[in-house]
Amino acid sequence: MRLATLVLGAALAWTGAAHTADFSSRNAPDPIGTTALVITLGGAIVDGDVERFGREASKSSPDGERVVVELRSPGGSYVEGLLLAAAFRRAGAATVVRGGAECYSACALAFLGGAEPLRDVGVEGDDIPNQPPSRTLEPGGTLGFHAPYLDVPEASYSSATVGEAYRAAVDGISLLIQLADRLYVEPTELPRLLEPDRNAAFMVDTVDAVRSLWIDYADRSLQFRNLPSITPSMVRNACINRWYHRQRRSALPGYGIATRAMRDFEEGSELLDNGEVGLGFGVRTVRQGTKRSWVAFTPITMTPDGKEFLWCVFDSGLGSPRVLYRAAGTVEELFEPLGDGDFWEFSSSEGIVNPDADVGVPNGMLIVMDTVPADTPLAGVASVVASYQSEEKGLAAGR
Repeated sequence: MRLATLVLGAALAWTGAAHTADFSSRNAPDPIGTTALVITLGGAIVDGDVERFGREASKSSPDGERVVVELRSPGGSYVEGLLLAAAFRRAGAATVVRGGAECYSACALAFLGGAEPLRDVGVEGDDIPNQPPSRTLEPGGTLGFHAPYLDVPEASYSSATVGEAYRAAVDGISLLIQLADRLYVEPTELPRLLEPDRNAAFMVDTVDAVRSLWIDYADRSLQFRNLPSITPSMVRNACINRWYHRQRRSALPGYGIATRAMRDFEEGSELLDNGEVGLGFGVRTVRQGTKRSWVAFTPITMTPDGKEFLWCVFDSGLGSPRVLYRAAGTVEELFEPLGDGDFWEFSSSEGIVNPDADVGVPNGMLIVMDTVPADTPLAGVASVVASYQSEEKGLAAGR
């Protein structure tokens, strides 16, 4: 028996053939200078779209031409959207929502399947390849997730129809949970995508939404090399955001956790009388090769056993900043591997966590967006950075 259609987003019910998704393709240059097969998917997502995509993708050249899928759709079949996401990964197809385009609900689920070109097969017993994600949201594009709701035709509220719709909902949610990790979405974050009701959506319009979902927001207007300085607030934000976003988790709860960690450190330092009171946020001079630079440090949480702090060390990086993490009980213990002040030795020491090395995705490095509060709207990043620059003193070498 065919499952009742699950419809997502904008309270739309799509039933007529005239509203089915429209696929078209063309060859176009991609950002790295090669030619890509660009497939455009527009209109409602319906059963059979996976096969339609496959026919378009088969037009790519046999020498491994890049496949990019442009999405613009109000939604449609929940299950088909997820199956499209899996199909995109199997094809090594990147996804993009262009400026001015809208991609809601089932379309947003399909968007999550954007992937780097095929490099390996999936894990044993899983035919979905494991290559890193490649999904891009351009400025001016709209991306929104929605909880599934059931499209039951009017005057069809029989027990059989409702039961069929309920089973469809259960099957759909089950499929999302099953695929989440394969789509590089943290399963524990799924409630954020499913919380909105029939008349609302989880919009990908904040720093937290973009970075926790490992989406490349294609705005390169802000670069560290063009900033006059980096301020204390920027460091704290970067330290918190990067720790959680590298795990594909929302950083929003991390701000309160970091505040408590700093308070606990200060109170503990006072009790121990170890000379580290006031170093819950500090700056010190280091060497990087033959050049001098500075690093800032602050605790952001406790280790799972509650015995040490997890410290963030913000490396000013001679124009290319990054953050590192290390567990230690005190500042003295934190910088024990620093030795004679060579930061390169410290950064390669045992126990260092380097998100830039671990994430392994094209947009995985620290960017200016990471230095503002996680709930900052994408359109407001530049103004927040400008306010920090005007209101706070930039950091420089210290202890």
